[in-house]
Amino acid sequence: MILDRVRSRTGTGEHVFPSRKPGRPLSPNHGAERLWSASAIKDGRLHDFRRTAASFMGSLGVNRFTLSKVLNHSDKTVTAVYDRHTYDVEKIQAWEKWSDELGRILRGEERKSTVTAGNFARA
Repeated sequence: MILDRVRSRTGTGEHVFPSRKPGRPLSPNHGAERLWSASAIKDGRLHDFRRTAASFMGSLGVNRFTLSKVLNHSDKTVTAVYDRHTYDVEKIQAWEKWSDELGRILRGEERKSTVTAGNFARA
């Protein structure tokens, strides 16, 4: 699993993403600040990661309901009261699609597209 690979790099401490301060987790804001300073991105926000991932997942065929679950949005509908399924499998599939796409982007590969009978599909 991905977290096992991360753990192999970060050690066996309590936190998968440890801070430089012993016994503390990495602060998302501090990690993002380091990312912004090491990149050409200026004035970035953590929310940009959520928006980017959700936008790409949608473009890869992940439906909005699953996206809302991935983003952990609350659902106040009557149906939600009765539907107690966790949608873990669907969320994992969505994250795997994004992981594959991000890997493709980082490798510099182009996305292949095919058009069939009014239906758009991506290979």
